[in-house]
Amino acid sequence: MAFNISCQQPFFSIHHLSDLRDLTDAPSGVDVYEMCLVLRGKAIFFLPENKQPLTANSFYCTTRNRHTYVEAGKDTEGYLIRFNQTFILSGDKEFTGLYFPAFQITSLREEVMRIGESAMCESIRLCETMRSEFETEANFKLQILSGFMNVLLFNLMRKIDFLRSDIEDGRRFLLIHQFNVLLEKNFRTSKKVSDYAALLSITPNYLNLAIKKATGKPASSHIRKRVIMEAIRKVNMTGASLKEIACDLGFNDYAHFSKFFKKGSGRNFSELRKYEFASLEAS
Repeated sequence: MAFNISCQQPFFSIHHLSDLRDLTDAPSGVDVYEMCLVLRGKAIFFLPENKQPLTANSFYCTTRNRHTYVEAGKDTEGYLIRFNQTFILSGDKEFTGLYFPAFQITSLREEVMRIGESAMCESIRLCETMRSEFETEANFKLQILSGFMNVLLFNLMRKIDFLRSDIEDGRRFLLIHQFNVLLEKNFRTSKKVSDYAALLSITPNYLNLAIKKATGKPASSHIRKRVIMEAIRKVNMTGASLKEIACDLGFNDYAHFSKFFKKGSGRNFSELRKYEFASLEAS
């Protein structure tokens, strides 16, 4: 059960971690988010390049522009929430205009966030309310869910140290959001920080510093990672060869792409294909 799964329409789903058997299919893309909150017990968030273990009073957020899945014990208390930016945009305009770009940073930092037990209990109560509303077919369902989701995001942002200290720096958050949008549109053809700095009318050094201050990694690292993630996604979806993927990602020199991939992922492309296909066969 979910809203229209087209990325052009609002999408939202929420599921208990203790029961993911009927997990709703979700759209993918840089504007689709997946959030896992754990109150008690353990869960593992599997990504193509690694896995993120979650324990009590922790949460993890990422974008669904790659193959991901979650495993949790039957006694684990928590929720898996999936939503797209269109869903958030249907709610509080102040939040989406300034503060949602700040929250997007949590998906770029690739860190499991820990908050206090009382704060997590508050978040779980909001999730329980959303889950109850999600299962109804009453009027104004979308608006109510979007409103509660905004409250949840604000509540989490108040508890995250790096967001709490910089929450007024809206200009930098918006810059990071703009960079992320441009990266999604241009990563196949533009792989230099200077390319994106020119589009944003700032210097490459300023862009690198702004991104690194917020996410812990420079812009160049995010560009490289986005290209590698797309290569992994292509292998998962199509089983494409190195030459096919290199061509799709704008590399004319296949050897250069192979070195680029090895440097960014720590694995040879051939090792990736073997690993991914073995994982698919085992699933």
